[in-house]
Amino acid sequence: MPKTTNTNAPWAPFARTILRRLHESEDDSSFDLDIDMDGDAIAPRSKRTPPGVIELLDGMDSTQKHDPRDLAAMRAAGVDGVALDDRGSDRPPHTIATGKILMALRLAATFIREEHFLDALEPRAVTVLEGIVPAQLSGAATLIGRLLVPEGWTAHARAPRHMDSGVLQLLRPMDSGARKISEQAIAKIEQEILTALTLPHPLMILLPETALLPPELRRVLPPAKRLAPINRDLILKLLGRTHSATGKIDAALVRPHLPDNEVLTTLDMPSLMSALREPDASAVAHKLTALLAPSANTSSDMTLEEIGGDTPTHQAARDLVTDLAAWRRGEAQWTELSASLHLEGEPGSGKTLLARAIAASARVPLVEGSFGNWQSGGHLGDMLREMRRTFSQAASRRPCVLFVDEVDAAGSRESQDRHAESYRRQVVNQFLQEIDNLRRGEGVLLIGATNHKDALDPAILRPGRFDLHHSLGRPTQVQILHMLRRALPEATEPDLAMLARVFSGETPAMIDAAIRAAKAQARRSGQLLRIQTLIAARPPVLEGYDRRIAIHECGHAIVASLLGAGPVRRMQLSRDGGR
Repeated sequence: MPKTTNTNAPWAPFARTILRRLHESEDDSSFDLDIDMDGDAIAPRSKRTPPGVIELLDGMDSTQKHDPRDLAAMRAAGVDGVALDDRGSDRPPHTIATGKILMALRLAATFIREEHFLDALEPRAVTVLEGIVPAQLSGAATLIGRLLVPEGWTAHARAPRHMDSGVLQLLRPMDSGARKISEQAIAKIEQEILTALTLPHPLMILLPETALLPPELRRVLPPAKRLAPINRDLILKLLGRTHSATGKIDAALVRPHLPDNEVLTTLDMPSLMSALREPDASAVAHKLTALLAPSANTSSDMTLEEIGGDTPTHQAARDLVTDLAAWRRGEAQWTELSASLHLEGEPGSGKTLLARAIAASARVPLVEGSFGNWQSGGHLGDMLREMRRTFSQAASRRPCVLFVDEVDAAGSRESQDRHAESYRRQVVNQFLQEIDNLRRGEGVLLIGATNHKDALDPAILRPGRFDLHHSLGRPTQVQILHMLRRALPEATEPDLAMLARVFSGETPAMIDAAIRAAKAQARRSGQLLRIQTLIAARPPVLEGYDRRIAIHECGHAIVASLLGAGPVRRMQLSRDGGR
């Protein structure tokens, strides 16, 4: 018999219970499911009708009404027979907002069993649930109060002094802006949590990613539960309610076309809503895969594999991507990972390119900020506001990569330069605070870049702020060859090797600019780009220049070795000298 949906999900029975209550509530015109706690208590319907035996059996994933041979034939034809009712329709009998269904499923997957949720209603119990998008806080609170709390209970933002029935203190940041939570809202909920802790009623706190509570408050609260991420099982259950007349779909037909679980963690609501407009579950799966597929790479979003670096810096970047993937699969704790990297290198050495490649390889969003952009916001208050906005954006888009450029512009509080000393101190203090707030959460790789590491405040560079420190020097011959193969795919290997020697010692930005200029010139003249033409266009080198530079750098290497200053691993010649 063909499988219908995955029956191995341990939360599936609890999800069926919650979804049944959701349907009953939506069908009851006298009961407003959408009232939230802004001034109103949230309570379930006064009476919940227990399901009959036939209804329970029919709701199980393994049951279906069609002949198995007919289902096999329909599957071979690409038709989901499991979703069809007796009339051949796959439309659900009632339409419920997708956001409600998805949140109900994620809550079921978070608590797994109803007994586990009821444990949160024990006297003086405290539960912290985080990872909720700010725009979905109100809906999550409403569904918990309407569908999860048992009869006779009520959820309150402010617990009444006297009440005979059970009371769940259900707190969340509330703000006029539905899509972001202000600092005032966070400060307010901090006080509400302290007040709620003094009362004997159970307490449940709903937090968005951006709500970073003070360390002293975090310390007294239990470890937070994380709202279950969207995965294949959740999408299959969702499709059973949006694209099926029976509440079930043929998982064997649909599952292979869905994106992997790791990719689905990046699913945004616009993509989901767009995909759900497709006519059947299989088409939705195909659309999701297409929407979440990585876009064609350009020079600004190459992957680490395409960059092809062979230095310790590039290996550290690959390790960050590997560790982030392990954390997203649940195979590693965030506290076990190095989650920050400081890059040092001269302009054009590829620091920004490497940060973008880390995000592209990890298939997570990239949030970019720089001290130059922040300072262009205006006076000190404007600058600090822009800095906070960038860090807040990164926190709201977890998992992601946050890249902060021009970190050396922050300066150092230990600088002997007394000009603008107060300004510099406030900027550094705010930057340190933002990093600390970010590191209290999980899911953000912090990458900083600077041209002058020595100009930075020591507190910025210490472990816990930036754990890893690497330099990006000028590329080796192997790296230059890799760049040239990608930029000039039709060139022969001997020509590329000759061109690599010409470009030796130059930064990636210099090489890229030279190739782009040569291609533009060839296009304007209506000719093909030839390697010999590109080499001839390079500025001539003075006779004997390479020899003099080589002798000079060898002298440095000999002295360094004799004095034990450090190991000499590489010497390099370039048009602007040696190193």
